[in-house]
Amino acid sequence: MLLDAQQQHSSEEELAALAKAGDSKAAEELVSRLYMLVYYAAHRYEWLGIEISDLVQEGMIGLLNAMRSYKPDSGTKFKTYANVCVDNHFCSLARKAYRAKQIPQDKITVVHHFIQDAALNPEETVIEKERLKEITVALKSKLSDFEFEILNKYLSGYSAAEIADILGIDVKRVSNALYRIRQKFHFILK
Repeated sequence: MLLDAQQQHSSEEELAALAKAGDSKAAEELVSRLYMLVYYAAHRYEWLGIEISDLVQEGMIGLLNAMRSYKPDSGTKFKTYANVCVDNHFCSLARKAYRAKQIPQDKITVVHHFIQDAALNPEETVIEKERLKEITVALKSKLSDFEFEILNKYLSGYSAAEIADILGIDVKRVSNALYRIRQKFHFILK
């Protein structure tokens, strides 16, 4: 990829404007510069059960959408805008993946994994912690005491059968509660 000297030293905002105008070399340079942003974002969505290379490709679609829709006069840095677009694309992908009525229990999202094991910079870590806090508060407000107890035990690693034994209830009640929890959780993510 040969860029002229001016493009090599252009800001991401300038490259985004050129890419939006149809400059493929500027688009390639932006993809090259922001690949790691997409790569780390993809790792935050591994819980979807999709291979990381496919997630990176999906993230690139979000990046291309950012190039097409970015408005330099908005006062937002392109990298910040692109990060939001990539994350929104992943959220949309997650909603589509879990629209089925019955979600397998192994696909239940463990809330704590949103911020664990991700190589985030300090700013992203703060943002992810705030998101986790908002999700947790919203989830607590939507769940009954019984559902919250079931969720805590499930997040602690107990299976539905083990939870039923501990609480002295039927496994079907636990499975139904887990289903309701998933539905409420996915409603919150929308």
